[in-house]
Amino acid sequence: MNPSDLASDLRRRINPAYSNMRNTESYERRMCVEAIEALLSIQETLKDDVASLRTQRDYLVAAVCRTLDENCHLADGEKCTLLALKVALRNIGAPWAGDN
Repeated sequence: MNPSDLASDLRRRINPAYSNMRNTESYERRMCVEAIEALLSIQETLKDDVASLRTQRDYLVAAVCRTLDENCHLADGEKCTLLALKVALRNIGAPWAGDN
């Protein structure tokens, strides 16, 4: 059962007459449903944020690779001008194609 199904199941089991009365099962179920729904909302926001970060990362990796390709004469050793870019790509597991 996924969280949405659980929230729906709990919501069906809430007796409206007791949903605002503390120390009742309906009140506790309502509190659980509200917590689950809040977490699901946060989860959706986080999914969107992760997708955005992946897009940004891909754009930056492509820009770094393009820069290294265009300036390969400056990226030809371990004491090169563009070493920081080469190391950054290595660190994220996306080595530059011209990297030895």
